[in-house]
Amino acid sequence: MIVFTHIPKTGGSPVREWFIEKLGREKVFWHREPGNPEGFGGVRQVPEKRRIEYFQQFEMIGGHFGFWEPTIRELEDAGITVCRACLLREPFERVVSHFDFVAQRPHHGSYTSKSFGEALRIY
Repeated sequence: MIVFTHIPKTGGSPVREWFIEKLGREKVFWHREPGNPEGFGGVRQVPEKRRIEYFQQFEMIGGHFGFWEPTIRELEDAGITVCRACLLREPFERVVSHFDFVAQRPHHGSYTSKSFGEALRIY
């Protein structure tokens, strides 16, 4: 099973779409996204007593969760072979991408009306 930790602003969304195209939507569980079987949004929403059986139907689990997500550890402890993957991005490019993302969303908790240069001078 492939477990993809999606670090924000590193290109994980195209990775998700590629896996869905190659494996089929029914074989990809994406954390906190609609469309997962039985309506489960997050990996921890699946009842603990059903997790192993439930996640065995997938070839890939991905999303914004930590590398040491307890649910993934449970799968490994149950003998399921997990191949972990993530994408990294040059740090400054990631910061700029995140700033642009937030700047387009006034309701985002990190929103500021300052320009990127002004925001940098604050720090």
